[in-house]
Amino acid sequence: MPHLSIEHDGTHYMTALEGSLEMGRKVSRRRGLRITDDGVSRRHAGIQQTGAGFVLADYQSTNGTFVNGRRIDNKHALRDGDRIRIGRTRLFFHDTERPQLTCGICQSAIADDEATSVCPDCDLIFHADCWQENLGCAAYGCKQVNALADGQSPAAIETIEENDETEKLPGGSVLLATAVAGTVIGALLFGVPAAVVAILAALSWRKSRSSRALWAAILGLLGAIAGAGVSYVWWFQ
Repeated sequence: MPHLSIEHDGTHYMTALEGSLEMGRKVSRRRGLRITDDGVSRRHAGIQQTGAGFVLADYQSTNGTFVNGRRIDNKHALRDGDRIRIGRTRLFFHDTERPQLTCGICQSAIADDEATSVCPDCDLIFHADCWQENLGCAAYGCKQVNALADGQSPAAIETIEENDETEKLPGGSVLLATAVAGTVIGALLFGVPAAVVAILAALSWRKSRSSRALWAAILGLLGAIAGAGVSYVWWFQ
């Protein structure tokens, strides 16, 4: 049966493809695949079954949908083995029988409903409990051997593919705090610090759609306007 293999923040699971499937942060759990990922739009993309197979369509998402490293403009006919990326989430399309997964540590079969972890370096799959108890990967020479000994999680040490176009911007909480500080400091500097924060927050909101980044942009804009007025009165009146 055709299915998707999904990797997100070190967790691996599968879902069968029957008919159509919507993907996004706010899609229905009954008819879609809900993905908790700031880089994923509310209705990001969908897979539709046609007479010729399965077709992937991007719903004009903010960060785009990528297949085998290339961003698709509208629709893409899926083939067995296609690698899909939306946000930080990776999906693999399989048009064959679902394979039997085996844990790389205990060597026992992994059931479909069992939680798993995927090594971000060598892509071996493990029971989530085995990964935790083993403090990381079990493959000889892998960089993730004893990776959890320092208290890190797989998501914290996962590497990004070379063609990943996601830009690194400050988080919403940091921007919100900086906007407050920029507003106060900008009162005597013509609102310049707050204006800079507003621009950074707007760029961050455009990428992540974070509500905190949006509030930071609004606060920074208001701080820039107020700072320009206060500074004018302070220095020239």
